[in-house]
Amino acid sequence: MATCPQCNANASILKRDLVSGVCSRCRNSAPAVRLGIGSIALIFLAVVFANRITEPSQPASVSSEEIRELRLTVQAQTLMIKKLQSLLGNPLDSPHSDD
Repeated sequence: MATCPQCNANASILKRDLVSGVCSRCRNSAPAVRLGIGSIALIFLAVVFANRITEPSQPASVSSEEIRELRLTVQAQTLMIKKLQSLLGNPLDSPHSDD
């Protein structure tokens, strides 16, 4: 039998903690960890501060010129798809229709 390093009581290997070596009576009498209001407030502020850093305050702006270029690109690709479908002779049904 080994002795508990905390209370010097004899305790079998089965009743001792593997890491610290204390007996089950000493292990169970250890105080529970408690977070005070100050610790909780600090954790809350850290989370809020971290979220402000990772999230942009304003969304990225897209200029009207970029939107116009994208629309022209989409129209050109749509026209190319229609030409390819007509060359195949069997146009595929498209879920989107141009009005």
